[in-house]
Amino acid sequence: MSSNTASTSEIIRRTVLSLDPVAVLEVVDALDLRPSTKITAVMGVPLRSLQERRDVATFAAGAPLPAVAALLEVIAAAPLERVIAALGEHAEAPDFDQLSAAVDQVADEGVTRDELVAVLGHAAGEGFPAAPHCRRLLDERAEFALAELPSVSVPPRPLGREVDPAQRERRRARRAQRRRPTTAPPRRPRRAK
Repeated sequence: MSSNTASTSEIIRRTVLSLDPVAVLEVVDALDLRPSTKITAVMGVPLRSLQERRDVATFAAGAPLPAVAALLEVIAAAPLERVIAALGEHAEAPDFDQLSAAVDQVADEGVTRDELVAVLGHAAGEGFPAAPHCRRLLDERAEFALAELPSVSVPPRPLGREVDPAQRERRRARRAQRRRPTTAPPRRPRRAK
């Protein structure tokens, strides 16, 4: 599926999945994920789980989107600054050629493929003004191709549970026993006139 037809959440997930897992885990290990007011549970818990389980693919495909997007933002922050500097006065709303030239320039300066993919995926996923151009670069350049999300098949849930008839009868008997009063309620004394 091309990134032009992909949803923004899918682009974010596919971008993280496209990055080198070792590099992603290095970034995650450097994060301070102690419980605090700065990190919400919806982001902190999945990131701590990633630190423990070390499974980037499962995280990218199944973690809550805010956690995946936050990780991508952290990875893309430094190279994004370099791309913005390369764009210069066109940084607010570059056209495709300006963005392409800036990406080539920072690549020549030593920004890695993973860093550039992170920048392009982050910008496309977060709806930056250059998002359409970022999507186009991700589609047109083979070196920036995003990995496909693994297909997750959810097993069908049975419509009704099979219940053993003997168990059903035991349940009915218990319910009937609960409904029957065990002792008669005490009579209220009558007042003498």
